[in-house]
Amino acid sequence: MLDTTTRIAEETLGRLKQPSAVRFIRLGQGGTWAEEAIANGTIPFKYRNVAHAPCAAGNWDEVRRQILASGRKQGALGGDLRELRDFYELDDHCLWVTIAGGHLWWAFAEGPAIASNEEGEDRPMRLRRTLDGWHSYNLQGDPLTVKALSSVLTRVTAYQRTLCKVGPDEYLLR
Repeated sequence: MLDTTTRIAEETLGRLKQPSAVRFIRLGQGGTWAEEAIANGTIPFKYRNVAHAPCAAGNWDEVRRQILASGRKQGALGGDLRELRDFYELDDHCLWVTIAGGHLWWAFAEGPAIASNEEGEDRPMRLRRTLDGWHSYNLQGDPLTVKALSSVLTRVTAYQRTLCKVGPDEYLLR
């Protein structure tokens, strides 16, 4: 993984004071994109059953149609739509977190979701760029090792989908 002493931008410090939302995102199946995403300062998201254009346009009726046309069950539709909407609609003040390499990593997105144009079933279909990269330390410079974190926070890794709310925010943001 990267050197964790990367300087935090002033704008990032401002966003940390009151993020608009907090979301956990799994960086690829089993974290397979984590090293690359952290190195490149991106937040990747696969979901190949739906084209980028209707998501970017906020055409959620078309997204729903594409999800169902891909063979997904009605029971999965709500979760699929929620994840896609969160990825595309959450603003740049949403705090994104992931767990990789024994650390909790955090970042803020900068700008809208874009198509990744990568080939291959195992590659992300869309991504967001980060404001100033992924960070694996707190504001005091201490590493955010998984071993040192409460299981209230780390249990999010057991979540079976890609993207979810994280709680409690108070623990994460102190």
